Amino acid sequence: MEGLVKGEDLEKEICMSAFWAVVTGASRNYGAAIAAMFARHFGAKNGVEEVHLTLLSRDEAGLERVKAMCEGGDRVTAACEVANSEDIDRSDHETIRPSMYCRLDLADLEWLPERFRDVLEREQQTHGPFDHMYVFLNSGTLGAIVHIRDQTAAEVQTNMEVNLIAPTVICSVLLQWLQQQQPAATATRPVSSCRIVDISSRAATGAYAGFNLYGLCKTGRAMLTKVITAERQDELRGESHGGARVDVKTLSFAPGRMLTGMTLPVVENGCVNQAFTDECRRLHATNGFLDPHVSTSRLMALLDRDEFESGAFVSVGDKRQEWDDMDCP
Repeated sequence: MEGLVKGEDLEKEICMSAFWAVVTGASRNYGAAIAAMFARHFGAKNGVEEVHLTLLSRDEAGLERVKAMCEGGDRVTAACEVANSEDIDRSDHETIRPSMYCRLDLADLEWLPERFRDVLEREQQTHGPFDHMYVFLNSGTLGAIVHIRDQTAAEVQTNMEVNLIAPTVICSVLLQWLQQQQPAATATRPVSSCRIVDISSRAATGAYAGFNLYGLCKTGRAMLTKVITAERQDELRGESHGGARVDVKTLSFAPGRMLTGMTLPVVENGCVNQAFTDECRRLHATNGFLDPHVSTSRLMALLDRDEFESGAFVSVGDKRQEWDDMDCP
């Protein structure tokens, strides 16, 4: 029967899979851990031909450090090389393709849509084709941990722009770009699946004193993933999207309490939320903060299984998930 892939052809198709991760806020902390674990996990996966990382941040020096971290994975057969976008070398014989980094300021909303689209198009043309795409919305700012009555208009604007508006713009540009992919209009095959992963927080589902702006934005981003899911389902029912049929799913993932640039100042100086301060200091004193490698490992396992419902909110401590390391907190 024509159109069916059989036997050796199916096996060849599976083996030709190329994985692509786009990570915002990739220069430090959890974003750096995501990049390194994605390379390690999918670079060692059977049936994956190549893995490519696109690291986005405005901190060039930090991205160079992430490059070194990705190169250090003992299960990665080829290192990720961060290069200027004008000078990217291509390696056709390695599992991990060279990473590109881009100094992208998410607060620069005037130019963000054009620059992010340029990144997507340049990466696909230079390093594609890709079969499976993962976009990690990780960048953000905690801002001042103060009561809402003490927030300034400038702080409200900055927090909303970086934590909510910029991720929404990125998703808008991404979905437009995916929709406009047409096999006949490009020399490479289009992306077949895309997973949009919002790095979330318990503040998205609960109210915490002092985390007013942060919580508002995290709640908004969780709703963004649900709305994208609803709209995609509506398009598929009505056949109204008109573009290439890309399998799109979204996920909000709460990575757990870790010692990062957000929590360390609370350990050292405290904040208006005394319960949060006490918890952070207790975790610090007992070495109880979650290891980012455990958190990102669970995230990659979740994405690899791909059994989550689109638009779902999953916490790293969710006991309903079949984690391989259930002894970890």
